[in-house]
Amino acid sequence: MADEGASQSRDVFSHYGGGNQNINTGSGTMYTIQNAYYFTDPRDDMTRIMSTEGGLLTESYSWILQHDDFRRWEQATDTNRLLWIRGDPGKGKTMLLCGIIKELEKTETTPIYFFCQATDIRLNTATNVLRGLLYMLVRQHPSLIDLFREKYEDAGRTLFEDRNAWNVLCEMLHATLRHEALRNVVLVIDALDECSTDLDQLIDLIIDISSTVKVVISSRNWLSIQNSMAEARDKVPICLEWSPGAVSDAVNSFIDARVGLLSKFDNQTRNMVRSHLIEHSNGTFLWVALVLEVKAEISSMNFSSDGAMLASAFCDGTVDLWSTTTGQHIQTMDTASSANAVSIKFSADDSLLLSASTDGAVQLWDVTNDQHLRTLYKHRGGARVAVFSAQDGKLIASAGGDGVVNVFETSTGSCLHTFSALKATRHDAIAIS
Repeated sequence: MADEGASQSRDVFSHYGGGNQNINTGSGTMYTIQNAYYFTDPRDDMTRIMSTEGGLLTESYSWILQHDDFRRWEQATDTNRLLWIRGDPGKGKTMLLCGIIKELEKTETTPIYFFCQATDIRLNTATNVLRGLLYMLVRQHPSLIDLFREKYEDAGRTLFEDRNAWNVLCEMLHATLRHEALRNVVLVIDALDECSTDLDQLIDLIIDISSTVKVVISSRNWLSIQNSMAEARDKVPICLEWSPGAVSDAVNSFIDARVGLLSKFDNQTRNMVRSHLIEHSNGTFLWVALVLEVKAEISSMNFSSDGAMLASAFCDGTVDLWSTTTGQHIQTMDTASSANAVSIKFSADDSLLLSASTDGAVQLWDVTNDQHLRTLYKHRGGARVAVFSAQDGKLIASAGGDGVVNVFETSTGSCLHTFSALKATRHDAIAIS
């Protein structure tokens, strides 16, 4: 997280607004110039990314530290300073770079980094990449302020925002990297493909500065980026598609960790989820993350018999369907209940979906037509479980905390039988042949 100095810097900027205000004396004081650079703190961005992804798992990146090409880059001095990690979406490139940064921080090396993000205007331009890198450099080495003081006193904050900003920032970055204080700096830029403005300029600059300092970058396998990177003769490329075994092992470790967080489910359910995720993940973190991004308030989940769909029920009563092939959301089922669905089942042919909720509702949906068919019965004490008959799905049985077990005809919803315990007994499992 950002330290106290960064927070003070941001507070000053928020209070004064303009770049040529100051908190001490003179318009070129340290905090004033830092404020001019500041629009995002890459350290906070990395913390947000790791938090969003469920934390940084050592097993998801440790393999690359042993990779021959990574070690070649790590041990390089005058050549091979540019490490380029590329791969298709969902291969875990961002978390790999987070892991590399964390490992570099354990050494005498100072990683200076930036995470591009196409959907955020602050994070998707080449100019802002440089501003973010320079902000971190100045935060780490306040003495670098002297390199920019004269220019800043003349122009103020517009120095970094007008049409000459790119050239000015490039000049400043070059001057900074030549400074004697920066002997062990590594620049890290994630997701070049998400830099929507002036990407070619940024790549040219990266290739240029890699002759002075070590650089780590990541991108998708875009032909345009590959063509631009062809100019870098001493680069060390690592294509994640060339290491499918290592990536799959990392994905499986990620699955184990994420499934382990589903503590509200029994071992049988967790093992079922784990098996389906491993079987269909195809070596991608993205698919697993999409399937498991079930709002943390998930109350029940189940897979279709063919493994093509995942049904997830949430604490607000929402029931969603997901494709296990792509991880994409298919539909949200119309529901008559806002209570937790504690049991959710597909019919044998996967055309129907059945749920039992804590408010006693037992609901039936037509999955094919996205239609809520009926609410079958309301159990006192909440419905605990509802299942289709195992052989043909023509019958439905439900049980709840009131000790009542009901058997319904699936096609009509008619209640065929009711079985009551001598005393109220909660049923958590039921089967019907």
